[in-house]
Amino acid sequence: LASEVDRVLHWVVVGGGPTGVELTAELCDFVNGDVKAYFPNLFPRVKISLIEGSPKVLGTFSPHVSQYAASTLVEQGAEVLCGQFLSEVKDKELTLKDAATKEITKKGYGVLVWAGGIGARPFTRAVANQIGGPQLSVREGLE
Repeated sequence: LASEVDRVLHWVVVGGGPTGVELTAELCDFVNGDVKAYFPNLFPRVKISLIEGSPKVLGTFSPHVSQYAASTLVEQGAEVLCGQFLSEVKDKELTLKDAATKEITKKGYGVLVWAGGIGARPFTRAVANQIGGPQLSVREGLE
């Protein structure tokens, strides 16, 4: 029963862009405030993970802002996993693939929120086509 409670209390946010970082921060605030106050016996068991496929969260922001966001989330109790692609989601388990080593890791979870988007907006794609450079598909991270 204890391992099932721990699984259910593992909340995962996929996507380290502005939406995923903000949601992770709000979950941390909720856990560190309300859960700690009203459910002190469950508080130490809640785990929040942010999963990002690229090497850093907030990839379009300056390195300083990205590092500040990641370190603040960690200080608030979140696990920040960069360079990890979500390769499979089952009812109670997700599978991560490390971008560098290709190592596979399985983790139990209770709640999973997809905040990673599915692709570039048409305007963004048009601008990227005009200026050139590499263009990546979100699908590449799911393989």
